[in-house]
Amino acid sequence: MTTDLATQDLLEVEKLQQIVATAPEILQSNITSKTKCIEAGQKLVELAKTGMTDFYDEQLSIFLTKAKKTVDSMNERRKPFTQIITAVSKQFTTLESELKPIMDEVQEMRNAYATVKMNLKIETDKAAQLFLEKEKEIIVIRQLCDVVMGKFFSDCITETKVSIAEFFNGLTLETIEEAGTVLSTTTTNFDSRYTLPRAIIVDLSMKYTTTEEYDKIVADVLAVNYSPKKYEYTREIQSTLKEYSDKFPSKKAELLAIQKAELEEKARKEAQLKAEQEEKKRLELLSKANAEEKAKLEAEQRIANAEKARLAEIQRLADEEKQRLADIVTKRLEDEKKELEAQQLAREVKAQEDAAIAASASTAGAMVDAAVMTSETPNVKEGYSIQLKSSAGYLLLVQFWFEKEGKTLAIDKFEKMTFDRVKRFCEAYAIKNDEFLESPLLSYEPVYKAK
Repeated sequence: MTTDLATQDLLEVEKLQQIVATAPEILQSNITSKTKCIEAGQKLVELAKTGMTDFYDEQLSIFLTKAKKTVDSMNERRKPFTQIITAVSKQFTTLESELKPIMDEVQEMRNAYATVKMNLKIETDKAAQLFLEKEKEIIVIRQLCDVVMGKFFSDCITETKVSIAEFFNGLTLETIEEAGTVLSTTTTNFDSRYTLPRAIIVDLSMKYTTTEEYDKIVADVLAVNYSPKKYEYTREIQSTLKEYSDKFPSKKAELLAIQKAELEEKARKEAQLKAEQEEKKRLELLSKANAEEKAKLEAEQRIANAEKARLAEIQRLADEEKQRLADIVTKRLEDEKKELEAQQLAREVKAQEDAAIAASASTAGAMVDAAVMTSETPNVKEGYSIQLKSSAGYLLLVQFWFEKEGKTLAIDKFEKMTFDRVKRFCEAYAIKNDEFLESPLLSYEPVYKAK
């Protein structure tokens, strides 16, 4: 069969060579026929233009008959040439079209392989993204646990400092002598006062981490060597103990001043009570005395009033001094409280910063690991094929097309649109703008074509 086709093709080629060899002669004959026909027609037209008559009409009719015969003759002369050219052209296109099935098969095989690779990449990328999200969540959990532990140690420091401050502020003249011994023997060892928590609870809704994984993270955090934190506790408490030990002289002076003020106030109250009793007694005698005794008692009363005014002034000054001492103590206590709060805040902020730095480093590592997991993108051209599950889905496509393009088209172009063209527009629009129709009537299926 193949030999017959080859022989036929060879015969056609030989025939083409023979006819092509005569082509110049045929073409020249047709040119000559055309030229003579045109010249004869032009002469006849020029004569008829001078005045149309039955004679000229008959001559024009004869010319048209001869011209048609000339055209037929020209056609007959060139027909073998044009027919063989058409046949050869058909052979060319046939040869080309016979390659299409194998090319399509090869392209389909490549497309199928590209689809497999893209689906694999999608799954790999999805797994890498899931891995990254989980690692990020674990890092956040670890960061929050570190912050909780940082706050725990900060609270321990603050609690111990508050207890020392309360002890110091509660000292009296009777206990202050022994206070130095108490402070000097106060332990600054963390383990002597506190134990690490057995569990950590963080305020986070976990999406990827299991309970077992969370417990493992907490166990790892609690198993960390917290010697630096314990040393910080010891250093802070030692500093606080020394600070309050250095304050003993001023504290004792403060207590003595308060005691002195209290004793003076007691003495003033006793003197005031005695003066009031004597005044009451004088008033009773005054009511019973004669004129001479009355004058004497009134003089004594004036002296007593002056003394009373003096004692009142002393009382006022004493009250002011007492208030001044109280204000000093109150301000000192407020300053100590603010200082403790500022120190605790600074420790907690530093703990958060340290945890954030560690989390950033861990996140960068997780991103590198996730990038390693991802696969190389195949060299493909991506597209979408809209799969209709019902003919009603065409209504959605037409509505979408009209909103995005159709309403601006001219009527003549609008009328040329078909359902197939509308569908292809929606597929192309999805690729370009990442915008899709959402409906149970249709779905977008990814299509991959190997480049």
